[in-house]
Amino acid sequence: MTVKTFVRSMAAAVAGAFLLGAGAAQAADLPVVPKVMPAEVKAPDPLIGFAFYSAYATDYNFRGVSQSNLQGSYQTFFEAQFFNNFAYAGFYT
Repeated sequence: MTVKTFVRSMAAAVAGAFLLGAGAAQAADLPVVPKVMPAEVKAPDPLIGFAFYSAYATDYNFRGVSQSNLQGSYQTFFEAQFFNNFAYAGFYT
């Protein structure tokens, strides 16, 4: 590759990068129209909401020491939310 060819290829690369960058800047300057969700699409907020989770985990080892006496364990979670998160109660085992 000669110096002349190298300079031409570098000039083309710089010009291409400039054009790509200018296009992105113009797109960022365009006004954005916020999307409004129609009233019939939005679901009403429930007065009471519930969530429940349950899982079984096998023996847990930390640095080679069993943290669960070589046994598995059950994990459960229950929560209730009232009046659109005004009141909250949760239970975890």
